[in-house]
Amino acid sequence: MQTLSISDDGVGVGQEEMERASGLGLHSLRHQASLLGGSCTVTRNALGGTRVAIRYRRGRTMNGKSSSPGRATQILIVDDHPIIREGMTHLLNLQGDLHVCGAAGRADEALGAMACQPDMAIVDISLQSDSGLDLVKTLRHRYPNLAILVLSMHDENLFAERALRAGANGYLMKLEATDHVVSAIREVLAGNIYLSAAMHEKLARALTVPRKKPEGPIASLSEREFEVLHLIGLGFSTREIAGKLNRSVKTIETHHANIKEKLNIRSGRELMRFAIQWIESQ
Repeated sequence: MQTLSISDDGVGVGQEEMERASGLGLHSLRHQASLLGGSCTVTRNALGGTRVAIRYRRGRTMNGKSSSPGRATQILIVDDHPIIREGMTHLLNLQGDLHVCGAAGRADEALGAMACQPDMAIVDISLQSDSGLDLVKTLRHRYPNLAILVLSMHDENLFAERALRAGANGYLMKLEATDHVVSAIREVLAGNIYLSAAMHEKLARALTVPRKKPEGPIASLSEREFEVLHLIGLGFSTREIAGKLNRSVKTIETHHANIKEKLNIRSGRELMRFAIQWIESQ
């Protein structure tokens, strides 16, 4: 057996969240490890951070083929969590016909990493410095033939259509990635649009009725403002949103002000009520 161990000495993950593996892509890591006849364990290390250990049989791949980067499809991974980047890199490389040629945690790093000439980019919406959807727009403009899959913790009912409009070829929620990461990648590489069955049905139903004015004033929000509005509607405070998006409280307050101006909302309480009602209506 061979072991891949990834450690993060930061804040770490609580025991309850480790059990759920919620929003971290750990369900997917555990599932992929099991397909290799191995296992994936998550523990707290001595410094309070998180340690992910993946054990698998040496030389085995998902499809029985040996890895050959020269013939494999080249993939760029953009995610601000090092554990996700490194774990996904290792698991995709085990596919044999897929090879991760680069990884980045920020939009500017991702653009620099395009030097590896990937065939596909897997992009998380929430990046440290910029909106992942803004990065998708930039990638689509600069590299029209690039396949792009958005992998995110955000609800696809609110973000999938927006991601497709930005130029993505597919959208997959991290919470539902256990059985679908590799199939989503292959679907997009085949030239198709990847969405969950439920989202496909929702979009199909939308085509059968006259289209209303899209999103109203919400359409005027920037990608980051849209993300902030979503988090407000989920009940997160300004400080909590700042932490989730790795931005300062002052920056989030500026987004609040811009959102209120664009939506013609006067107070923070009215903004929260609007955001909650908007999410419930989706």
